[in-house]
Amino acid sequence: MAKLQNDVIKLNDLNFKFDRILQFDGREYTVAILNGKSGIIDYKGNQITDFIYDDLSDEFPYDIGYDRGWIFWWNDNKKYCRMRLNGKWGLLDKNGNVVVDFKYSNPVQEWGENFIITLEKEISGETHLTYFIMDKNKNIHAELNFDEICLCSQYAIVTRNNINGVIDSNFKTIIPFEYEFLGAISSDKFMNALKDGKWGVIDFNGNVILDFMFDNIDIEQVNGKHIFRVLFQNKFAIFDEDGMKIL
Repeated sequence: MAKLQNDVIKLNDLNFKFDRILQFDGREYTVAILNGKSGIIDYKGNQITDFIYDDLSDEFPYDIGYDRGWIFWWNDNKKYCRMRLNGKWGLLDKNGNVVVDFKYSNPVQEWGENFIITLEKEISGETHLTYFIMDKNKNIHAELNFDEICLCSQYAIVTRNNINGVIDSNFKTIIPFEYEFLGAISSDKFMNALKDGKWGVIDFNGNVILDFMFDNIDIEQVNGKHIFRVLFQNKFAIFDEDGMKIL
């Protein structure tokens, strides 16, 4: 018992001060919470920013999974950190410098060489989200004519009049607007898609890999290859990425 008490004393001497440290997820930097405020630290314990930013733990209780809460923040090329200050969103770089000013009600998204800014607009008495392109010089110069944008690596799944398509970071249409729903992009290569109430698989060259006749499709990767797990009339089968049935 005496040894345990001494160990506790030694641990207390280490001054465990942070309320929370989010996952590094392979990066050199992460967000930490101290006395109810957020800041950036590196993996060596150095403080990169002051702890002045909002603690979003209550809004994003988990820092694992595909959507890491406010750490989907780092964006795809790991250059910028999405933070909120006094209720307004902006972006910091890995050195804590402000890249996009903290003045937006919705999270700022980095995409290619530009940023996507989400603003609220009143239309017929209702609040709608509108999306704008901001360049690296912080100039807002174009409105995107979409109802919703979901960024996925170098592509975005976009919705217009309840119909989905895919554009790239140069805003070129890659997959035309003709689908009721588009699932997650797998390796920038395949997507499961819903059309006329049935599921199929398409690739990014515009080819239909599996026709639109199935009740559900999940895309998975095994040993570096894609397989499609298919449900049809309450029975399952597996197809390869060439659209051939293998099981």
